Amino acid sequence: MAANRQTARAADLLSELVSIDSVNPDMPGGERGEREYGDFLAAYGRRLGLEVSQYEVLPGRFNTVLEMPASRAARRLVFDVHLDTVPFDGPVSTNKPVQRDGRLYGRGACDTKGAMAAMLLALERLIERPPDPGCQVVLLATVDEEYLKRGVDAAVERGLRADGAIVGEPTGLVPVIAHKGVARWEVVTRGRAAHTSKPENGVNAIYQMAAVIDRLVARHAVTPPELRHALCGDGTLTVSTIAGGVQVNVVPDECRVQIDRRVLPSEQAQTTWQAVTDDLDRLQAETPGMQLESLVPFLLEEGLDTDPTAAIVSAASAAGRGLGLADKPAGVPYGTDGSSLALGGIPAVVLGPGDIDQAHSPDEYVELDQVANCAALYEAIVREFAATGAAS
Repeated sequence: MAANRQTARAADLLSELVSIDSVNPDMPGGERGEREYGDFLAAYGRRLGLEVSQYEVLPGRFNTVLEMPASRAARRLVFDVHLDTVPFDGPVSTNKPVQRDGRLYGRGACDTKGAMAAMLLALERLIERPPDPGCQVVLLATVDEEYLKRGVDAAVERGLRADGAIVGEPTGLVPVIAHKGVARWEVVTRGRAAHTSKPENGVNAIYQMAAVIDRLVARHAVTPPELRHALCGDGTLTVSTIAGGVQVNVVPDECRVQIDRRVLPSEQAQTTWQAVTDDLDRLQAETPGMQLESLVPFLLEEGLDTDPTAAIVSAASAAGRGLGLADKPAGVPYGTDGSSLALGGIPAVVLGPGDIDQAHSPDEYVELDQVANCAALYEAIVREFAATGAAS
């Protein structure tokens, strides 16, 4: 019965969160942005008696911080979770939550409002029964994770400090200590326009790009086996978009592709981009008449590779074990705020309810029992983290 009550409470809170439109304003349909969601959290935190602050990261876009201070606190722990979602897509991925068969459907339910609900519920319980010894707990709700992660970067630049962080993302309640980074950039080929009745008078930029794509697939689609990461596997490269030509009867004088290179924790994003760019320069030198340019990346993000002996990892594993949940650290292929936190000197574990395969999908959902179990897990991690901090 207690478990049913906790699940019902999680469902009610998550429904409120999903009902708030928080599509990233750099994406279609994001006119309202994250502000309403951040204000909801600020009001929620004040009702709980937490210290609340908000600061502007981008015009009209604010990170929201809820802090549960503690006397005699040996450690400081950050709950990091992002406010923005991707655009609505499909009959149930809207801001109208639907409960069915133990699941809650709606945009953001999995990525990552399920984690946010669990964090808020954990904070409620920690306020009712504070950890002894104490632990400072900070909930950092960031903007822009789904685009350029400027929210978490701003927090780190402002001097965010903690002994460990839990990043709320859909991991099926498995503690994740390693994930890939990413380099994203554009490659342009340039030719010469002509009438298609006499294509020999032009230079077809799309044909040139075909050679570029062949080179990328042949040499860079997957990293060599010797670079494989124990938890994250191989680095990968995907040509994600292509655009070229202006009219069916005109030889195209320009073609553009965008590239997504998933970078292993053992690689560096800038170095990886440079290696691919250098190889494309060689292709250009080898190909008479080819004109190509590999543009400066619009996103360079390092991977995450948290020391498995870090205190936050030990606390997450011990808490999971104590609740009969997963306790063995894992790796994932996607990126999170965790890499920025780690670069800021904060060891991070990525952990939350839901399956990444549901994130961004037209039928996005999260299992409500997982949200309830995650709240208990987050609470247990704080208590474990506080106890080991006092003992060390």
